[in-house]
Amino acid sequence: EEKSTHLRFLLSNTEAGSIIGKGGSTINDIQSQSGSRVQLSRNYEYFPGTSDRIILVSGTVGGILKAVDLILSKLLDE
Repeated sequence: EEKSTHLRFLLSNTEAGSIIGKGGSTINDIQSQSGSRVQLSRNYEYFPGTSDRIILVSGTVGGILKAVDLILSKLLDE
């Protein structure tokens, strides 16, 4: 069985909002299509010294790559 791994990166508050989507619909789609768990820091929880939110993607390497691909595609479309 493949080990679970994690990837963290930063997004602006606006980008985080577009990844979450209305009522969480976009983030739920990304999770179901990739098989990975996608978590964002709360609206007021920023990475120290920035105004960026933390996004954590957990799962298999393949699932994480799929989730990141979906996230980047969504951001490029906006």
